[in-house]
Amino acid sequence: MRAFFVAFLVSWMLGIVLGVLGLSIPILLIGGAVLVAVLAIVLRIHVPIIIVSLSLLFLGALYGVQDDVSDRPLCRFESVVKGEVVRVHRVADDSIQYVVRDELGCSILVTTSRFPEHNVGSILSIQGDSQLLFEIPIEYEGYVEYLVQENIDATMQFAEVSLIQKGEGNRLDGVRRRMRERVQLVFFEPDGSLVQAMLLAERGSLPDAVTEAFRRAGVSHVLAISGLHISLLAGMMVLVLMMFPIHPYVRVCFTIGLLWVYVVIIGFPISAVRATLFWSIVLIAFQLRLLVSLPTVVLITVTAMVTYVPEILSDVGFQLSVSAVFGIFLMLFLTRSLPRHMEARGFLDVVLVSVGAILATWPIVLYHFGTISFLGLIANTLIVPVIPFFLGLSIVSLLISFVSLPLAIVGSYGVHVLWLWMNFVSNMVSGFPFAYVEDVSISLWSIFLYYFVLFVISVFVMKKSHRSWREVWQ
Repeated sequence: MRAFFVAFLVSWMLGIVLGVLGLSIPILLIGGAVLVAVLAIVLRIHVPIIIVSLSLLFLGALYGVQDDVSDRPLCRFESVVKGEVVRVHRVADDSIQYVVRDELGCSILVTTSRFPEHNVGSILSIQGDSQLLFEIPIEYEGYVEYLVQENIDATMQFAEVSLIQKGEGNRLDGVRRRMRERVQLVFFEPDGSLVQAMLLAERGSLPDAVTEAFRRAGVSHVLAISGLHISLLAGMMVLVLMMFPIHPYVRVCFTIGLLWVYVVIIGFPISAVRATLFWSIVLIAFQLRLLVSLPTVVLITVTAMVTYVPEILSDVGFQLSVSAVFGIFLMLFLTRSLPRHMEARGFLDVVLVSVGAILATWPIVLYHFGTISFLGLIANTLIVPVIPFFLGLSIVSLLISFVSLPLAIVGSYGVHVLWLWMNFVSNMVSGFPFAYVEDVSISLWSIFLYYFVLFVISVFVMKKSHRSWREVWQ
């Protein structure tokens, strides 16, 4: 990947970041000039390219600022709200959450009893005490940010709901419901809840004790659809399709199509969209015999997503997903020249992947959630290698259930054994004294400083090992 292309993409994306942050023009001028100059010096870019990069930076900043303008109405809710169900937000064993939109276009997140379930498009009368976002206590600031990203204006707990007009619903909701029922038919609890979280992006039925133990152990990312999950699914699809005598182009198109259908069904989680776009580019490039490096694909993917929806930059899942990928690649790249024994190579790679992901993501986790796990490396090293077997066996058991339910239930016992191991590790790690700290806050500028220090350390390691940054894009 040529240096000028890297500079242009980074400048445009950096400009959108600065625009979304709402920085003033003087700060944009000074900060943008300094950052692009540093990039130009490191990559040895000529002056004309610097000028173009600065222009793209400012255009990106204007684009980010303009796109950030909102004309949402000023919302107020009475004790009784009449509105339409626009989506089912979360499903738990004994409760369900709907996003309901009233006549003014204001959205309220309603938590009510699980049954009866109401379809999308239904008109409901909702009674209860609503709470606007600014009324939510400051200690739930991260939750408020999440609601803002979901375009939700208020919440209502323990609501009494009555149906005014039944909606037709949509096919995707029906598909999700049937998939939940199939999982519940094959797997016992809490295995079924874990399978729903890791395959269907539905964490609502997970026991609170499980979620808390995984969070404190620093492995809560395995409970969500991530790049790891999409990569495993893509690999499985390719292997299965290679058994059939079909043209390679058809195989690639079919794989990409299936991945996007899966993303649509599970509701477009940010990390899944990013990973699916990534694999779409990789598969197309591979089929066209183009040698495309991992950083190239990631940079193109991120730039495309940020350009399409600049607000995605404030999404925690997007931040964690992208930073983890870059952290893992950088760790493996910087340690590539270190001697490794063949016997311990697999284990060492798992450790390096965990270290790279933790180093790249812990400031973001700390900033948004105020929690940091000191034993996260141990937990990740022991749990992450199990995930491919858990997902693979879960998918195989679900597929077998359409042919023989008893045989599928037998296969589910293997999933249960893997769950027992993950549960044991998460509880053991989170149970150690001083294994984690909570309610810690850091500033946004300290995060930028941290990543700058990581960049300086990476440059120093590259210099000491006599390696060039151009190798990154090869």
